[in-house]
Amino acid sequence: MSKHTEYNSGWDNAYQQHLAAIEEGGPLAALWQDPPIPYLQDRDILRLLRDHHVDTILEPGCGDGRNSRHLDRMGFHVTAVDISEAALLIASRRAAQDGHNRIVHLQQDVSHLDFVGQSFDAVICADTLGQIEHPEYALGEFQRVLRPGGILLFNLFTPSDSTCGVGEQIGPLDYMYKGTLFRFFTQEMVLQLMDGWKDVSIRQYPWLDPPHGDFRPEPHMHDSWVVTAFKPK
Repeated sequence: MSKHTEYNSGWDNAYQQHLAAIEEGGPLAALWQDPPIPYLQDRDILRLLRDHHVDTILEPGCGDGRNSRHLDRMGFHVTAVDISEAALLIASRRAAQDGHNRIVHLQQDVSHLDFVGQSFDAVICADTLGQIEHPEYALGEFQRVLRPGGILLFNLFTPSDSTCGVGEQIGPLDYMYKGTLFRFFTQEMVLQLMDGWKDVSIRQYPWLDPPHGDFRPEPHMHDSWVVTAFKPK
């Protein structure tokens, strides 16, 4: 079992339970929520992608597909990958149900992507890098599969996030909560991860998240660093 799998067993279990409920006749609904992560709805993000002629997007850690479906609606071609087979089954069924035809779903570890000889115009990775042991490995993979000059967009939770401190502390800003690793980052820690990237931009972005089934049954405030950067040409 990879560390990525081990540290995310809680999310995979949540997806498996949700999939089981669907297969028993429950609604084909999202586990988390239908709207995409809030910062993806910003007009500035869409303008950035349009201005740089983005067509193909890799979404590592796609979960049950809310962001992929949003990007499809915006006209992009999306390759959505996740390590959870249950999450991908829900995502692909939702995509088919809603008529999305520009999304490909693949089971892969974001820290060890299988793509060879294939490149993407952008990588958009939401709520994922803070749940793996070595985010720098994933960032290296993202740079490998981006075209020269391609765009990277991701977020990492700040120590001001309302979930910081919840669960068993296993590091200075690291917590295990219901079988899932949650890491929180200072701005300096984020900048250290971005060595080798060009035109790095970091902004702080808070939002209110609704309950996520039994995983987080109460509304909670998230606070993220939203990072954009470019692969050098």
